[in-house]
Amino acid sequence: MKKIYIYIFVSIILCGLIRGDELGFENFSNEFEIDETVEETKYNFENPYEKTYNFSGELVLENDYYSYSGTSYKDKVFSQIYSNLNLEGRFKKNSKIYTSIKVQDTNDNSKDDLVGVNEMFFDFNLYDKVYFRFGKQVLAWGTGYFFSPSDLINVEKKTIEDMEKSKGNLGLKIHVPKGTDKNFYSYIKVEDKEKISDVDLALKYEFLINKTEYSLGFLNLGEENKQIFSSDFSSSFKGAMTFGELTIENGEKVPYYKNGVLGNLENKPVFKLSLGYSRVFDDISTNKDKNIQLIQEIYYNGAGYSKSEKNGIPINIYNPYSQGKWYLATFITFSEFFGKETTMIFNVLSGFTDNAHQLNLTYNYDFTSRLTLGTFITGYISSGSKEGDFYYPNGVVGIKGKYEF
Repeated sequence: MKKIYIYIFVSIILCGLIRGDELGFENFSNEFEIDETVEETKYNFENPYEKTYNFSGELVLENDYYSYSGTSYKDKVFSQIYSNLNLEGRFKKNSKIYTSIKVQDTNDNSKDDLVGVNEMFFDFNLYDKVYFRFGKQVLAWGTGYFFSPSDLINVEKKTIEDMEKSKGNLGLKIHVPKGTDKNFYSYIKVEDKEKISDVDLALKYEFLINKTEYSLGFLNLGEENKQIFSSDFSSSFKGAMTFGELTIENGEKVPYYKNGVLGNLENKPVFKLSLGYSRVFDDISTNKDKNIQLIQEIYYNGAGYSKSEKNGIPINIYNPYSQGKWYLATFITFSEFFGKETTMIFNVLSGFTDNAHQLNLTYNYDFTSRLTLGTFITGYISSGSKEGDFYYPNGVVGIKGKYEF
């Protein structure tokens, strides 16, 4: 228990350094920290002590066909139906609970019907100065859109088919804002930690200079005994949003295969870097809802393998879409470009080490503000890369319907 106490003590001390003497003894505020993953609940200003609840969710039906032509695997059809059920409640003026549960059934006989918890946490604040969130939660850690080298906290990673993260991890987050230009965050992660010594600690300090937001961070991964320093930024430039992340760690703590033997990258700094931009083109029509959004992000993985270095790695270890050195992700969204209430999305993930590419084309039609029907096709092209064939089919075609309530 000593390690957790030390982490909490460090977080509180840093909070005090940032807030100084601003911590007063006023009543708890009725304002809550806004989280991007949770819709804000309507607040009853006439009676701030009245409990308020909000229930929402979605029902999704999906059917996919996987083609493995030319490989040792057989084609297959995957069908699933699932629902995410969300409940949010505010109690008096100083606390909030949120629960998100996923219920799923598939045609895969090897898997049991799934009932799982996406998120379940409790919010409260101290004198409207320090905000706490304890429980299973999804964190927004880092500024990257697809690549986020500093996000070593979340257990669920993005794919080009699904950019949303819904599965959280168990821990305690502390947020200390100072005005509108400074924020301090700390997070103690206990998800899947059987020993106290395995607990992770993440610290981040955000600050604003002119119109650019920067952050400096530190992560201690207890189970791996690894320390990582991070920095990120987000800004705007000539109508485009720009963002990036950088991490530095000791190569002695980075697992690395050499000539088929697992070792490390020795005592040298290992860098990971992502840089990207986002731009919306809405001047192509008098209808502002008809627009094109372009997002591109490049990623350098200092712990990745070059073409020559990957030859000594077991085929079931190396993944061409994450363990190479250089990657580029491109996301293009056409809103109402091919008809009213329609959205077409074209995403590409390219790994230059292996000349491996994932391409995804999605078309959605909104029948109502709650009901959406879509179809998609995903292709995997890995010229001369047998590892790509090991991990991925030639292509996937699917249809998906979603109803929000």
